Amino acid sequence: MNSLTLIAYTDDEQVLINFMRHSHRVNGFTITHVEGHGLMMQTDSFLAARDLVVGSSPRIRVETVISGADVDDLLGQLRELKENGSLQNLFYWSVPVERTGYL
Repeated sequence: MNSLTLIAYTDDEQVLINFMRHSHRVNGFTITHVEGHGLMMQTDSFLAARDLVVGSSPRIRVETVISGADVDDLLGQLRELKENGSLQNLFYWSVPVERTGYL
């Protein structure tokens, strides 16, 4: 199992929700509203003047736990959404998960 984390613009929230809800690889996910900080802010054409003044930009963090074999396929589908213009920039990372469960 792997934990897959996606960081996206808040404008893409509905697109990501629809994508995650309809993917047969995803059993559930969590969305958190976060603030993005980074070196790329100066060259990011999607940022508003408010974001440059405040020094951060509103983002969403989407987290899910999926099979390690499904990570590349899910990222490929997200890459297609970006290429067809449905998503803006998307940052991600994936790490192994030792175990999951409910208590």
